[in-house]
Amino acid sequence: MKKNTQNDILFLDTLVKRELRVQGERKIVIVDDCPNALLLMGRYLEDFSKLRVEVYQNVFEAMKSVLSDEPDMMIIDVEMPKVNGIELNRFLNRMSLFNIPTLFVSRNRNYKITAETGSNCIFLPKPLAKESFLEKVGNIIPAVAA
Repeated sequence: MKKNTQNDILFLDTLVKRELRVQGERKIVIVDDCPNALLLMGRYLEDFSKLRVEVYQNVFEAMKSVLSDEPDMMIIDVEMPKVNGIELNRFLNRMSLFNIPTLFVSRNRNYKITAETGSNCIFLPKPLAKESFLEKVGNIIPAVAA
């Protein structure tokens, strides 16, 4: 008989949490060093009852949340102090059981999604217009489609 390892238990726990969310609520994690941007994105999503939105200014707090309960989607500012959004996404996807869909946001309008950011990523420049923001999020989580 095979003995369950800690990794097996974490894997099953993650699968169960994701399956429960597939049947109901969706989790979105937003990471941005700007409190006003977090407030704006949170307000854009507050009308959707089947969403659990978690916002973080602190990259390391966001990492703990994602690693303990993987979200259905992440929204990450590209240009943050200490760890930029691309590095954060790369780290989380290496540690993750799934390739977490990610919407990158940035004031730098010239930023482009490349192979290094991952295949499951899209980009939206700031300032964020509500309609285009909800459209991008809705492409990943249909319940948000405007």
